[in-house]
Amino acid sequence: MSKGHSLSSFGAIVNVCRTTIYNWRGLHESFDMACKVGYAKSQYYHEQIMLIIERGYDSDKFKAKDMNFSACSFVLKTVFHHEYGTKVGIDHTNSDNSLNRTIDLTNLTEEQLLQLESMFPSSDVIKDD
Repeated sequence: MSKGHSLSSFGAIVNVCRTTIYNWRGLHESFDMACKVGYAKSQYYHEQIMLIIERGYDSDKFKAKDMNFSACSFVLKTVFHHEYGTKVGIDHTNSDNSLNRTIDLTNLTEEQLLQLESMFPSSDVIKDD
């Protein structure tokens, strides 16, 4: 992952799916920590590329002219969306219109999102097709 690869790519190398990796993370604290470190190293790799592109200079590993800003920006905004992506949330207000809390949707699992979706009539839900 230190060369920009994802956790799913690691899964491909060890011949397991992403679900298995997440199961392992839940069972083995040291493996979970290793995944978090790998994720941070992958982010560092992509941030280094962005800095090289921004400054226009070459490093011993990369040539600025060979880098694609749009592609790297896309990776940062999607893979590392917690820091670089658009914040998505729901403001929950009380009956007196005072803000009760904001629910950050970016941290919810797919199961939690589906559960949240089931709480609203289908006419109120906007879906991407």
